[in-house]
Amino acid sequence: MNTMRSTLSVRLFFLLALGGLAASSAVAAGPPPVAALRAGPALVEWAPLVESANTVLSISDPRGVVRTFSFAAGEAPALSLFDGAGKPLPDGTYTWEIGVRTRSGADMKQSGYFTLAAGNVVASNLPERSEDRVRRRTAQDQVVPDDLIVDGKGCIGLGCANNESFGAEVLRLKQSIVRLRFEDTSGQAGFPARDWQLTANDPGSGGADRFSLEDLTAGTTPVTVRGGAPDNSLYVTGSGFVGLGTATPQSRLHIRAADAGFGTKLIVESTGAAQPRELFELRNNGGATFIFEDTTVPERWGFGIFGANFLIDNQANTGLEYTFGNTGNLTIAGTLTQNSDRTTKTDIQRVDPRAVLSTIAALPISTWRKIGDVSTHLGPMAQDFRAAFGLGEDERSIAPGDLAGVSLAAIQGLHEVVAEQRQVIDKQQEMIGKLEERLRRLEAQEDPE
Repeated sequence: MNTMRSTLSVRLFFLLALGGLAASSAVAAGPPPVAALRAGPALVEWAPLVESANTVLSISDPRGVVRTFSFAAGEAPALSLFDGAGKPLPDGTYTWEIGVRTRSGADMKQSGYFTLAAGNVVASNLPERSEDRVRRRTAQDQVVPDDLIVDGKGCIGLGCANNESFGAEVLRLKQSIVRLRFEDTSGQAGFPARDWQLTANDPGSGGADRFSLEDLTAGTTPVTVRGGAPDNSLYVTGSGFVGLGTATPQSRLHIRAADAGFGTKLIVESTGAAQPRELFELRNNGGATFIFEDTTVPERWGFGIFGANFLIDNQANTGLEYTFGNTGNLTIAGTLTQNSDRTTKTDIQRVDPRAVLSTIAALPISTWRKIGDVSTHLGPMAQDFRAAFGLGEDERSIAPGDLAGVSLAAIQGLHEVVAEQRQVIDKQQEMIGKLEERLRRLEAQEDPE
């Protein structure tokens, strides 16, 4: 066992050196647990309670940074409490989620929290200071057989005191564990009977400061707000606009964050699988990132990043557009097909292949490398190409179709030149044949034998 712990510790130490973070202890309400958390002085691990084909552990640190780790079948997920530099992980509450794909193919999940204080995991079974229960022991329950009307404010809970000082609230719930339970006693078929609960904070030590809406019947927690969430983390206007980080959303969904590199990332992920599968991600690192429908062109969509646009529609102008200054390369694992339909073109004029061939002969061709790139390429400079042929959008770029067209025209011009040379050669060969025949006749006349 010590050897296994040592091996896991070394492995997690390496993972943390790449930026990983850690685990938790207080388990949230939900389906049956899939692992039991065990914390030591330097390692936190989850002992599997089901046979798994693979396990994925996701950890969110007190700053909200999420790291994900994968573990093979039979391997206990674990986390070192030290980072890659050997320093303790930062204090605070960590959120964890485990996804397990069982050997039968079923997907199971479990989540919870754990808290670090002074570099150590806070035990989940620490006793809390007992509340004053004197009145509870001496007073009897009271039943009011009619409506109860209180002309004032009320406090309920073991923490309430005589002459309680109220603020603006009308009703106060006050004790170490605060829950507001909604229990539906409907027993007739067809009537809703689900029970709900508003939960404030985890009851045990090492848990999370949270406010949750719990579905007691299903044993799930659909909505949770963690303590310390910033203003307007979720804001819904009267018109139905939703703001994340803003109280003035300007669209159906408006996300605002101060940190462009981290806070403005939108991720859509598949559900149900032990290994989450990312379906869509949109992130922003300081520039303009957008997806929009171009209302000026029917059924045309634009995907934009800083310095480049990707346009897609069912019209003739579908394409990929990069502005000058984008030094990225475009690599495709297939065939690049460009539209060259005659019906999409105008001002069609035939060219003189020989003139193109003559122009190519004077066109400078060089080898070169992109600034910041190690690959070597061969071809003309865009400025020279445009000066020679007047083709393209500007003098800084060359369209692949234009290069292909010039090359084909040059081949045609070369074919014409070769064909003419062939005709000249054929005539010369015919003349040489006639001269050879005449020479033979003359030689025959001079030699009577």
